[in-house]
Parts: sequence; C-alpha cells; structure tokens
Amino acid sequence: MDRRLYLTLFLAFLIFNETGVGIFTIPYYMDNEKLAPTYPRELDLRYLKVGSKNPTVELNILDLSDREYKPVPVDAFEPEELIIGEVAWVTKDHSALIYRAFNRVQDHDAHVVVNPETLKSKVVRKRDGSDGWLEHTLSISFVGPLSCKKDTYYVDVSDEDGWNHIYLYHVKGGKAIQLTSGEWEVSTILNIDTAKKLVYFQASKRHSTERHVYNVSWETKKIPPLVDDTVPGYWLASFSSSGGYYILNYQGPNVPYQELYTTNTTSKPVRTLVDNKAFYKNITQYSMCWKIRGSPFPSGFRLTPNITYFKVQHPDGYTLNDMQQLPVNFDPAKKYPVLFTLYGGPNS
Repeated sequence: MDRRLYLTLFLAFLIFNETGVGIFTIPYYMDNEKLAPTYPRELDLRYLKVGSKNPTVELNILDLSDREYKPVPVDAFEPEELIIGEVAWVTKDHSALIYRAFNRVQDHDAHVVVNPETLKSKVVRKRDGSDGWLEHTLSISFVGPLSCKKDTYYVDVSDEDGWNHIYLYHVKGGKAIQLTSGEWEVSTILNIDTAKKLVYFQASKRHSTERHVYNVSWETKKIPPLVDDTVPGYWLASFSSSGGYYILNYQGPNVPYQELYTTNTTSKPVRTLVDNKAFYKNITQYSMCWKIRGSPFPSGFRLTPNITYFKVQHPDGYTLNDMQQLPVNFDPAKKYPVLFTLYGGPNS
C-alpha cells in the first residue's frame, strides 16, 4: 500500500496496527556511507509471511473544520482478513468516498460508498473471483455527471468480461457502462477530461507486448490513439494538473525519448524534452573505436544484442510471446550455452 492520504474538505486516511506481525532482522551493510562500516547495522523489520498474522487496518475520516476524526465502520470482511486496497472521493462536493476492500487471499472484494458526515455506508459493487484472484488496479477516478442530470459517476478498470477494461459506475450502484472492450487489456487510466468527456489510458490494444496511449469518449465510445499505434513500441503519458498538456514517454524497444504535447494537437509535439542524441553520438564513437582497433566483427556490426521477437505455440494451445537475444558476435555455426527466462505470473 503506497497511497494513504485522500484530501478534500475531509481527509481520509488509514491507520495500520502491526502488533503481532513477525519481526525479522535484516543486516544493513551500508547506508549512504562513503566507506563500508566494519560491521553491519541490524534493522528489525515487521515482515509479512504467508499464513502469519496480517496488520489490521482502520479507515478514518478527519473533518478539517474541527480537526476531529472518526473511524469508519468497515464490516466487509473480518478485521484479520481485511485489506483496504483503494480509497477515492467520488463526488464533486465531497459528499461520498468509496473504498475497495479485499479478503486476504484476494478472491472476493467489495466496493463501499461512505458518507463522510454520517459515516453511513453502502455496498455498491461486489465480485467473486474464487476461480482465481482479483487484481488490484488502483484505477478509481471521479467523473461527475454525464449530462445535465445530477447523477454522479466514476470510472474504474475491471475484468468483468475476462479482460481488463474501463467501466463507468454510478456512485449509488446499478449496472455499469462498459467503455472499452475486446481481447486486449487496459493497463492504467492516465487522465479524465470532463470537459471533453474523455478518459485517457494506456493499453495493449495492438499487441500484448506493446503499450500505446489512447482516449475513449463516454458519449461515442470511439478510441483514437494519441500516437500512431501501427508503430510497434511501448508508450506512456503523464498529464498536467489541468489536463491540457501531457508528456509522451517512448520507453522502447529502441532508445527512449520524451516529448511534450497539447491535448488539442496530438499530431505534432510542442517540444522535445529528451532526445538522447548524446547516446547516439557516444555509441557511434564507440563503434569507430572498435573498428579502428581491428575488431573481428564484420562491417556494420551491432554493439547491442540482436533481438528477435516471435511466437511459440504451447502444447495446451496457448500462444506464447518470445524474445530471443543473440550476442553481437553471434556465429550460427557455433554452439552456445542458452539461458531461458520464463514468466507466467500476473499480466503474462
């Protein structure tokens, strides 16, 4: 848990009680010293293990007008089984917040709306994921009314249809409105533009090994890309507080760079923030140095591994993504030791 403060006219915060959690002693060999100390410093740290006691958690709401706080009654799960994964304000006038509670094994959850003044609560969503586990996406974002009506909505990422997609939810509960769909997944919600009625997000829409940035309108449900998604790559964007500008981060597989865009014109950057030209220059000089010294590599050799992407068919019928890296001086006539690194965890 890395988000503990949720600030408006009220302030919601979590209190953790680690009494009973096992203590482990960890040796600290260095801690910003220029020279390593003769003996390590020992740090006692409360550390969770499977089957051992969890910390208990308490949700509190502080009224900033009188600086008094009260605990919110949380009865979604037993205290020793309770995990509060997310807290978010879901009305413009701060009249309601929502928290997402999990049981310890994270195969059941409940979304509960709380009135910060009366502390009355209502379960508006529940999931049973006993055939697996429920992912913690940290994606709840306030939207507000969809039209002139006063009904208030928020967006969240859910895998209700088997894939992580964006849904609109009414604060009071009811049937969700699915904004994205298909055999691909939304990785994260990046920004909400209530004026333009758009949700910006990162997704694997083109290919499971790629990430591109899109927006979706909750009126038309059209999903245009912010950058050409026919170009293979891994992209992420961070938006300004007003949502008018965003920094587009190209993260690979080629040399990363950063550009600044306005949401009104996504075809041309306002400016390039980082282009990594110095890296290209250094690599070129390094390459020349190797050639001058009589390098055994052929003309036009690569200093980075030769990377190939392809797919492998699993005996059970699954298609697996594979990345092969060969050394710069690879000789197909020779035999080499091979290192296989497999990943089959979450989001694989």
